[in-house]
Amino acid sequence: MVSYLYCLQGILGLSISREFPGREQRGVRFRQMDDAPKKDNKDNRELLAALSGLSQLGFTMAACVFVGVFSGMYLDRHLGTMPWMLVLCSLSGAVAAFKALFDLTKKK
Repeated sequence: MVSYLYCLQGILGLSISREFPGREQRGVRFRQMDDAPKKDNKDNRELLAALSGLSQLGFTMAACVFVGVFSGMYLDRHLGTMPWMLVLCSLSGAVAAFKALFDLTKKK
């Protein structure tokens, strides 16, 4: 039980303030709540902001290309213009993806 709690303490950065019997015998040192290292939330916020910006960029670019490809396939099927609308809509989807790339990077 004590080694399990020590692992949780290390992984999650938690401090255990309760006294456990036999902890001195096992050589495990538990810190009090006041001894716990303080985490800087500013670094975490900056990291999460960067990751959310990158994921937004990736999803936006993929969505633009997929919409272009699927709309081209749909129009080819109904108009009988077999690869031309697919090519045209795929290229317009790629152009829209790069425009979204430039727009999102200008914002930041």
